[in-house]
Amino acid sequence: MMFQNPKKRASRRGWPIHAYVGANGGGKTAAMVWDTIPSLLAGRAVLSTVRLLDFENPRPCDDEECDHPEHDGLGAHGQVKHLAAHPLWVPFTDWQQLLDAEHTDVLMDEVTGVASSRESMSMPGVVGNVLNQLRRSDLVVRWTAPNWRRADIIIRECTQAATFCRGFMPKRVEAEDGQELAWSQRRLFKWKTYDANDFDDFQQGKREQLEAWLTDWHYGPKSPVFDAYDTYDSVMSIGTVSDSGACYRCGGQRPRPKCSCPPGAVSAVAVAGEGVAEQPDRLPLRSVGQVLQELGAGEDQHHVESAGVGPRGLSR
Repeated sequence: MMFQNPKKRASRRGWPIHAYVGANGGGKTAAMVWDTIPSLLAGRAVLSTVRLLDFENPRPCDDEECDHPEHDGLGAHGQVKHLAAHPLWVPFTDWQQLLDAEHTDVLMDEVTGVASSRESMSMPGVVGNVLNQLRRSDLVVRWTAPNWRRADIIIRECTQAATFCRGFMPKRVEAEDGQELAWSQRRLFKWKTYDANDFDDFQQGKREQLEAWLTDWHYGPKSPVFDAYDTYDSVMSIGTVSDSGACYRCGGQRPRPKCSCPPGAVSAVAVAGEGVAEQPDRLPLRSVGQVLQELGAGEDQHHVESAGVGPRGLSR
């Protein structure tokens, strides 16, 4: 039995809109990132709320614009802590980035924080239209949630496959100060993939009656997936205000901004909450096209090749 099976990963990648569901510690983010690694190796940009690391050339963060509090890359005991981001990773902080993206993998971790079923129209309506037409822009969407029903119905309806994630073999982990962390780290994961159309029945306790499309065991220690992201890093939020005018942070109401788009504009769609309030904690908004353009420019391209991306980097 293989515990890091590329063939089963390739099978899961055959469903471009994919959900990863399970309790905290079940390995759903690990499964999502593991399935995305081939895209990074092929030079495809990834728009993600999860900070992806340069797993081919691991090193302390060398981005001069990075404002992470541990930018020096050293922990209390001298180990590397804050590692360099992957050159093809694009921070996903605004819905407008999804509207403009093409030929991109999109990762939304803990999607209930930005597209919850609890709030009416929590996801901007125009984003729902994009999700139903991903094939036209060559977009792949992978998302995680603790519970299938907690996600917005729009994203559930267009999802093709759902992978249920469970973690086994817990191991205590020490923090930098020597204290044990309250959450144990799972070392073995079981990922079972189902038809998303049947997953409502799965959630209703009819697991024994459903046949999984695919069952995959993944062994965590020495797996490349944990070099590709930091499991303890925080997840980015997408925007601050929903279509109904509710602030994602405090739940308070904000007025919807007045549309300033020119008549007939197609791509310049007003996103609810954009420009309403300053957000000093957000990263600078970058599009997928900007990142690819930067990586393809002479000196930067040489830097990417020396960083280990090499000939797989960007052949466009």
